[in-house]
Amino acid sequence: MTEVSTVTVRLIQEQTEWSATVRTRSNAEIELDPSAEMVGLQTGALVEIESLDTLCLGQVVLIDGTTVLVVVNHAVDLHKLARIQEVWHAPKE
Repeated sequence: MTEVSTVTVRLIQEQTEWSATVRTRSNAEIELDPSAEMVGLQTGALVEIESLDTLCLGQVVLIDGTTVLVVVNHAVDLHKLARIQEVWHAPKE
């Protein structure tokens, strides 16, 4: 997720979700452009951020009028996860 992309942001505890645009992404933080629909998102919220290739779990540390900043605690490559699931669920011979 290095280039600007659209992601799905979900509150882990409530399963509420929104679409958002990633402004910047590093291994430790994701900076999002807040959307008007992100009602109820608060600092301290635990979130899941899913792009086409990565699932990140983190915590919202900043919300202001122009930025939502999430500290990433865990990230999973979804393509690698799919390959693991294929092996894990393969029929046993």
